[in-house]
Amino acid sequence: MYQQGVDTSQTFSDKLHSFNPSNYVSDESVAGTSFSPLARDLFIKLCNPMPFERYTAEQALRHPWITRDRDSPIPLTQSQKMKAAEAHSLMKTIVTAAYFLSLTRNPAFGGLQEYKHLC
Repeated sequence: MYQQGVDTSQTFSDKLHSFNPSNYVSDESVAGTSFSPLARDLFIKLCNPMPFERYTAEQALRHPWITRDRDSPIPLTQSQKMKAAEAHSLMKTIVTAAYFLSLTRNPAFGGLQEYKHLC
């Protein structure tokens, strides 16, 4: 990736930030042998230059390809954990809004008239 005499610190930094490990691992790579999907997943998560997208040593050691336990879950990166938390928060907001709307339309709770003073 680094080309001595050609790359400056800025061009090399740009290469690192645009690096995508999945471009370097195909289904038929490494002298004709193929990577299993678990091996490919581990390789990509270990080689990512972005810290939130890269595995820690602890996460790598819990990966099913290392433990040979194919039934264990694949550890999430920090980035994946953040996306899951955002999705959970959004779903919670939607469910809360739907519940509130169902209450405002229910005559047993006074209907919409009961909640107009909140607006």
